Amino acid sequence: MTDVNTYVSANGYTCDRAKVTVGYVGPWTAELHLPNANVLNAPVTLRIGTLTLVGAPVPGMDGIYADQRTIRIAGGAAGWSSSIGRRGYHNDASVRAQLVAQDAAKEVGETLGGFVPVHERVGADYAREAGLASTALSRVIGEGAAWWVDYQGLTQVGQRPARTLVAGTYTVLSFNPSERTAVLIAPDPTTITVGATLADGIDRPSVIREMEITASGDEPMRFHVWLGGEGAQPGRLAALLTGIAERALDARLFGAYRYRVVTQGSDDRVDLQAVDLELGLPDLRFITLWPGVSGTRIRIGLGGQVLVMFAEGDRARPIVVSYAPSGADGFAPIGLVLGGSSGSPAARKGDSVALPPNVSFSGTIGTTAVNGTITAWGGDGTISSGSDVVSIAPEFLP
Repeated sequence: MTDVNTYVSANGYTCDRAKVTVGYVGPWTAELHLPNANVLNAPVTLRIGTLTLVGAPVPGMDGIYADQRTIRIAGGAAGWSSSIGRRGYHNDASVRAQLVAQDAAKEVGETLGGFVPVHERVGADYAREAGLASTALSRVIGEGAAWWVDYQGLTQVGQRPARTLVAGTYTVLSFNPSERTAVLIAPDPTTITVGATLADGIDRPSVIREMEITASGDEPMRFHVWLGGEGAQPGRLAALLTGIAERALDARLFGAYRYRVVTQGSDDRVDLQAVDLELGLPDLRFITLWPGVSGTRIRIGLGGQVLVMFAEGDRARPIVVSYAPSGADGFAPIGLVLGGSSGSPAARKGDSVALPPNVSFSGTIGTTAVNGTITAWGGDGTISSGSDVVSIAPEFLP
């Protein structure tokens, strides 16, 4: 196979050279060197021989030296590295993962293509905290699903297409079996893709997990590929970045978080407002109370503080587990006090309640003599067999 010099251009401007990095997960990136300090505005169409890629400049990754511009391009709108705000979701029929992903994409100017997450729905509630848009996307699609930006600039979710490179359509220039790396050339660069299996010219069939494409106007295009791994593994670079991110901020939400009650519905579920906004947690709606005693109803005063936890650290399973005690900051009276030993015992179904005794009387009404018994329909009664484990609060909020 003969080397062919490659013409490289961006938005019609000739590039002295280009290096494109394509990982198994995330957007591809390209570092371009342009003569005459030409300015590139989004969208950027990058052409390397017959290969066409659509991306946008990465903010802050652009500079001029010796009348030459060096600029970094990322696939799509270069938005996945941007920060987004917090947002809470609720749907009694379960929140769709695609809705959460679409919202994140829209906020940073990206466009979704195919979407195959681990689970189509993530639960009745979902909390998206503030942070990187790429982190929000990775978490909602689930562990085991990959996402990447294709050459057309669309964000794809799922597993990369599995295929085997056809022998004779490429040449292996070098191969390092211990590092599982190889250098290839191919007359049609669109045939060399991440996720494809390379079999001809190496010791055993291996999947391309990551690659760098290098090209310039006077040198042939080269594909530097990293091989190996299983189908669900992200690749060398992506695994490294994932490890760093997981140590900086664990993917699960462990701990109790203070929220303020905004409203409480007739079904006792509450709408909540985060107290500490610096944590990046969103407001939550229609959250279920877990009072800890079966059959107990809790009514919380508006503005009262509660503690919210996420079962097993799962952001799709928020529950209210505790309430501010009397005298605490943010306290508001609740309708039923649990576990109290003071106060009057509560009558349950089947318990006895003694009403005031009947009253006998005799006398006259007008000029008529009367006598008899008055049956008491009101007044203070006495619970003769009740429960002193549950005590009625002095105030019951409707």
